[in-house]
Amino acid sequence: MIHTNAATAEEFVPLGDGGTVSWVRQDEDVRAGTCVYMLTEAGDPHEIDVSGSETLLVLEGRLRFEIADGPSFELGPGESVSFEQGTVGSWSLVEDAKLFFVAT
Repeated sequence: MIHTNAATAEEFVPLGDGGTVSWVRQDEDVRAGTCVYMLTEAGDPHEIDVSGSETLLVLEGRLRFEIADGPSFELGPGESVSFEQGTVGSWSLVEDAKLFFVAT
């Protein structure tokens, strides 16, 4: 089976954290999609509490991450991060952002 999206504005749906998502895949094994966050709409900070594994790639904008008992860092376009199960911390927007993510 092939999963795809051609993310147009009409395909983005609200997320509970102030962003919107265009799903590529959303089933019991994998969640993947493109998210958009705007400074004017997304409150800060947002909790990170990874129940599986999650990897994200910043397509546009900038985000700041603060990991409990770990590093703080910022990511911008072309940069990525992968969180292992059990990662706890927070993230906040530095600029409006567009991300691609895969969670298992």
